[in-house]
Amino acid sequence: MEVKQLTLGAMASNCYIVRDNDQVLIIDPGDLPEVIISNINKNDKVLAVLLTHGHFDHIGALNRIVEKYNCPVYASTKEAALINDPNLSFYNEKIVAEITYIDKSFSISDFRIILHKTPGHTSGSVMYQIDNHLFTGDTIFDRSIGRTDFPTGSSLEMLKSLDYIKTLDPQLIIYPGHNSITTLQKQLKINPYLNR
Repeated sequence: MEVKQLTLGAMASNCYIVRDNDQVLIIDPGDLPEVIISNINKNDKVLAVLLTHGHFDHIGALNRIVEKYNCPVYASTKEAALINDPNLSFYNEKIVAEITYIDKSFSISDFRIILHKTPGHTSGSVMYQIDNHLFTGDTIFDRSIGRTDFPTGSSLEMLKSLDYIKTLDPQLIIYPGHNSITTLQKQLKINPYLNR
């Protein structure tokens, strides 16, 4: 499996293209759909888009990607209200994609996707684990965590999510919504929010 990181837009949000042979998942298409599309090979089959949460800088290219690839979109059940309310997600476009809202682990073709529920940044924030790759959205970054002062955010829920993250396999590779790729093992040592 191959993972490509694209850092896009004014908020420098990370979009990830996950490829297994010619099968592709797109995680958090936040901006610049033409850049995302240019990184998809002609013979690739885009199976789905996965959303870690519904803020504008993680869904900004969603309509264009779905229009191009006619693929399903997955997000947490608890994120439905935020995604569908432009005022909450700070996104000024109506989402035209049909979204499948999920609350448990699932499979897409050969991809086995473990869903980790990590509310805090938003009420429906999730992390997706594929093999030893953990796509964390805005829950955890290198040396930091996501803000909790936006609509549906909660500091108390974030603390619970961080305690949960500490129970995961430290060998997991972390692919955050912003900043650089890291590992859970490293963050357990240097991230002040995880070693409190």
